[in-house]
Amino acid sequence: MNNIISSTFFLVNSKTKINLANKDLILLFSSTKDFQNKINSTYRKVKWEANGNCTVISDNGILDFYLSEDEVIEKFVMVDVKFTDEPLAEVIKLCKKYNWLLFDLGKELYISVSD
Repeated sequence: MNNIISSTFFLVNSKTKINLANKDLILLFSSTKDFQNKINSTYRKVKWEANGNCTVISDNGILDFYLSEDEVIEKFVMVDVKFTDEPLAEVIKLCKKYNWLLFDLGKELYISVSD
């Protein structure tokens, strides 16, 4: 039986690593709607909540996305990944598709999403 691995990450819409503690950052995601469209076009099973958060069920596990409550998403989107075996694979694929950076909250470092 496979172990369930759970990890929490930030998706960062930037081409360069940024200091996530910087309060003066420009807006990195254009809008909640834009982010929702990207998630909907990437995954088949998406359940959106009224507050903008969503749960994605993929072939490999579950991704819970937590968005800002504002119309415009600032800085990053948090994603909690619950997968068997390897929690990074699905999130790396998403980051590659949209040229996002991936920050591991538990390890407090950026994860490479390049080949």
